[in-house]
Amino acid sequence: MVSKSNSRKSQLLRLSQCLQEKRSVTTLYAREVLNIMAPAARVMDLRGMGYGILTQQVDVVDRAGVSHPKVARYVLISIPEGTPV
Repeated sequence: MVSKSNSRKSQLLRLSQCLQEKRSVTTLYAREVLNIMAPAARVMDLRGMGYGILTQQVDVVDRAGVSHPKVARYVLISIPEGTPV
């Protein structure tokens, strides 16, 4: 179950855990599933903490079946040394 907290710390935790498990997350997934409304800002925070995250543009279909072109897909490349896996 995803935490209902909207704190920056909780969002960073959800996003970092998801990236480590799935290796990539789209903007739509972060908003719909992880309850992170501004995933780009949280990715920037993670990068500042030493996470290596690549941004790709992909076409995504949302839950309603609507196609969204050029949605950000964040791909985990590396984690900071000493981060529990």
